[in-house]
Amino acid sequence: MVTPFSHTLFIEAPDYKEHLKSGKLTIFIKDQSLFYVIIGTDHKVKLCKAIHNKQQLSSSLFLRFVFEKEKVLQGWNDRSQVLSSSPKFTLLPRALSKKGKDILYAQLFLQDTIYDDEVYTQDFAKDSIRCIFLDNPQLHHVLGEYLGNYTFKHIATTNFEFGTVLSGEIPNHILLHHLGSHVVASFFKEGQFQYCNAFEYRTDSGLLYFIRSLIQLMDLQDSIPIFMVGEVDPSDSLFEYLLSHLPGFSFPHMIERYLPSMPSALPYWKFCYLLFS
Repeated sequence: MVTPFSHTLFIEAPDYKEHLKSGKLTIFIKDQSLFYVIIGTDHKVKLCKAIHNKQQLSSSLFLRFVFEKEKVLQGWNDRSQVLSSSPKFTLLPRALSKKGKDILYAQLFLQDTIYDDEVYTQDFAKDSIRCIFLDNPQLHHVLGEYLGNYTFKHIATTNFEFGTVLSGEIPNHILLHHLGSHVVASFFKEGQFQYCNAFEYRTDSGLLYFIRSLIQLMDLQDSIPIFMVGEVDPSDSLFEYLLSHLPGFSFPHMIERYLPSMPSALPYWKFCYLLFS
């Protein structure tokens, strides 16, 4: 029988099984992949893995295969959270958001035909900002069946948490989260969250144009630190292209100290943001 998916194991601590009943689980669903990380009660990474949908099964079927194979993912209930990578999201001040009006805001800002069960919300930044986003409601039947009572969030809010950590050392920076066909960009100034948006692109030069437009819009220096995380490798043409055109471009190397003692080849940029969600 052909296995419908492949996997990448990033971290597996010897004692990870001891934390399955008391730790915290974060799952990130992105395109044809699912990433998960288990954080122990000692706040250290115990298990981190990516599952890839190499047969391009339907999203619901792929999820069922993953949960049936990865038994460690079942039954976490309120100790679990799931992150959406949907490019359809908007942020607005929480004070402007009115109860029961989320679908109207979604229709106004996202300009799409929207149904109630597609709209999700999450408040963050000490409940001062509301994220309204769209996602596939069918997936949540599967997630609820295997996880129980989980929290659903958008990756933009995780980028806020991760960017805030980076701001402790680099107060002014741009964080780019590469998600395949689109990028979520966040900008921090003097340690404060200033901007977040998603940009879909088709060419390397198209993404560079978006980044340079953001630099001009925010009146920034060309040398501002620009950190990239997500599905990209140093050998990719995209990474090499941006590195040659943006003097401040790099992976967030300073985050390595938050990880277990691992070989230097560990591609931490592919999952490190999950540690702060």
